[in-house]
Amino acid sequence: LDAWCDARHTTLPRESRCPDGARFAAALSHDVDDVALHSLPQALRLLSQAPSLGSYAVRGGLTAVARAMLALGREDPYANFERWVETEPGAGFHSTFYFYAPAPSRRHEYDALYRLGDTLRFEGHGVTVTRLMRTLAGRGFDVGLHGSYLSHRDARELVEQKGQIERALGAQITGTRQHF
Repeated sequence: LDAWCDARHTTLPRESRCPDGARFAAALSHDVDDVALHSLPQALRLLSQAPSLGSYAVRGGLTAVARAMLALGREDPYANFERWVETEPGAGFHSTFYFYAPAPSRRHEYDALYRLGDTLRFEGHGVTVTRLMRTLAGRGFDVGLHGSYLSHRDARELVEQKGQIERALGAQITGTRQHF
C-alpha cells in the first residue's frame, strides 16, 4: 500500500482498527473446503469431472471412493463443526466460516465437492450444509463465501457465487476468502 501511495503522491491515514487500542488483532476463520472426508457422493463427483485418466480427479476420486467404503459406519474426522460451536463462544470469540458456492459457472477439479443439500452430522442429527450455515449464523458466527478455484479473476462470477450463499443462508454476507 505504501508503494501504491508513493507512486500517486498520496498517503493513507494510519489508524488502528484493533479493539481497545491493541497493537494487533487476530481473526479466526475456517475454510470449509470439505464437510466430510468419508463421502461417497463427493468422491463420485470428483471422478465425474476428471478431464483425463492421469488427472488429479481420477487419482483423488478413486482414493476417496476407497476411503469412503472403508469408513462405513465410522465417525467422519471432519465432523468438527459441533466442537467449534461448543468451544469458541466459551473462549470469547466467534469465528468466520467460508463456504463454497454449489454451482460455479466453471468447475475446476480442485473445487469443493459438497453441495448445500448434502447431509452431515451436527449435534446428534443429520443436517444439510444449508441448515448448518443458518445455525452457525443464528449462533453469532459469521458466514462468508469461499470463492471457487477459478473465480479470482471474474467479478461477475464472484457476485453470482455470493448470491448462491446468500440465498441459502437467507441473509447478506460481507466476507470472502480466495485461494488467490
